[in-house]
Amino acid sequence: MSLVGNLGDLGLGDILQIVSLSRKSGVLSLQHKQNEGKIYFSNGQVIKAWSNIGYDNVGDLLIRKGLVTDRLLERALAVQRKNGIKKRIGAILCEHFKVPRDQIEETVREQTERIVYDFFTWDGGAFEFELGEPEEIAATNFNPLQFMLEQGLNPQWLALEGTRLKDECDEIYFSRKTEQAVSVCGRIDSQTRLVLVDDDSTTNDLLYSLLREKGVNVAAFSDSRNLLDALAGWSPSEQSPPFVIDLIMATLDGEGIFGGLELAKIIKKEWPRQRIVLMSDHIDASVKNRIAGLDIEQLISKPSRNLFVEDSESLAVRDFIDRLIRIADRSVEEEAAMFFDIGRDLSHEDGVDLLSHGETGSATDLSVKMRTLVEEISSPLTPGSIVLPALQLAGEIFNRAVILRCRPGELVGIGQFGLESFCGDADAMIRETVISLAGNSVFSRVLEQPAPCIIAPENSPAEKDFFGRLGEGLPEEIFLGQIKCFGQVTYLLYGDNCPDSTPIAGVEPLEIFLLLAGLALEKELLQKELHRCQAV
Repeated sequence: MSLVGNLGDLGLGDILQIVSLSRKSGVLSLQHKQNEGKIYFSNGQVIKAWSNIGYDNVGDLLIRKGLVTDRLLERALAVQRKNGIKKRIGAILCEHFKVPRDQIEETVREQTERIVYDFFTWDGGAFEFELGEPEEIAATNFNPLQFMLEQGLNPQWLALEGTRLKDECDEIYFSRKTEQAVSVCGRIDSQTRLVLVDDDSTTNDLLYSLLREKGVNVAAFSDSRNLLDALAGWSPSEQSPPFVIDLIMATLDGEGIFGGLELAKIIKKEWPRQRIVLMSDHIDASVKNRIAGLDIEQLISKPSRNLFVEDSESLAVRDFIDRLIRIADRSVEEEAAMFFDIGRDLSHEDGVDLLSHGETGSATDLSVKMRTLVEEISSPLTPGSIVLPALQLAGEIFNRAVILRCRPGELVGIGQFGLESFCGDADAMIRETVISLAGNSVFSRVLEQPAPCIIAPENSPAEKDFFGRLGEGLPEEIFLGQIKCFGQVTYLLYGDNCPDSTPIAGVEPLEIFLLLAGLALEKELLQKELHRCQAV
């Protein structure tokens, strides 16, 4: 079988269907002017796509999603080199470092679809299909086949969808290439309450629609260039709307990924008093270090793109929309940490399960750990950077721990440790957990107590629902500790030793840390208020 020719004579959709029906394996090479691309097939199914037009590699996408860290990826590559590249990097991440296989597959699938659909925008070019087994073609350490789909994509479906997207100019997939603004309201006027900048058109459009439904007049822009063009001749005032900018976007030269940070610097240089909030679906120490020293009002975590698409009515999305509304209303709401995947971040930190189930450190180890975490919260950028260390320390003392955020009349789960073996996707389960404070339960009572406590749970409806979600039935005793800000409980930390029946002990360092965490929250609130007053 030999396929060589011009895309003007035989379209990409036709080529995909031919390879699919023949069930061949090999590589389809595409070239158009300076653009190059490849689509890899196994038994007629698409398992990978590559393009030289500036797409992030899958490793970077996994880091951005919080599934791996830079160090973990380096360790996985070291394992691969040691084994003579006999295993793909995705399999190594799953088997050696417990990265969920389905989430790797999802990331590779999204990237593969985006690249293939982009090929449909080419108005010409040459193609050549080379027969061969993909594993044999992957001959070097830096080939794009290091991440491949175990279950390939149907080329006939890709052909139909790619043709449809091209015909309809579907901006969900082509916004990265088009010079036309994706936004439906890319204009700032006196009625604008919020300016939104996000280069992912799916997220951008959904946020715009959801905010408009809430009565918020939004000006939405698809990238830095569109906003800067709209700001030509613009004069800010005391009533100027805040700018909420996605941190991870293409830079103006197209070579970098921190376009939101670049845009924030440009705006601050021209208009130093303009309110700017950065948002990202992945926030870690490296991200916080990048914005250190900038006069950024807040750095907030936004739900993932998949969550917006799959469940725009989820608690995480609703809470994020409410947060944006508070920003638009200039409300000083200090619970700016949204839904960090705390348990997942912990379980993949440095490539190992640092806080293993049922293992606690010695008194000396705990003292060192606490000293390190106290230093970490001494200069946080978000409440999330205070809450995460609290959960880390709890993981040294308990088998299982959960962080709950206090809202009027309820507690909302935001992070966990140690629940994976009890309830499947523990992070997702905790983010959907809501505990009502109506009625008499240990949760409602502990909020009124002055200090943390170790207590036996009861059988109130709220407790039955909560412990039913956690699995393993009713623990013999539990720990509940408060993080308070200006006398109000802001977060509640839960811990137990299930499935063991060992008594809870050694919580004094944690109680001290929770007190310090509350003081750190108060410090951050006062500093932000001071910055706001100085800017007026």
